[in-house]
Amino acid sequence: MRQIDKGDIITYLLPPRSCPSNPLKEWHGRVEWIGPELVKVTVLDEGYTGETEFVMRTEIVSVMSELSFGIMG
Repeated sequence: MRQIDKGDIITYLLPPRSCPSNPLKEWHGRVEWIGPELVKVTVLDEGYTGETEFVMRTEIVSVMSELSFGIMG
């Protein structure tokens, strides 16, 4: 996986400990803060927009630059 930078858009899965109703649902967030093992994101998905979550690096499915997301999203 490439380097994660502030402002990047990540796709991630919720961990089993969160008891997601659909464990395969992919979530999307804009990276606000980066730590050694996790990142803090602002959720972009409808109905949850603006909420914040901490996502472990192991839960990240993909990383896209903010510029690429603007073109595709």
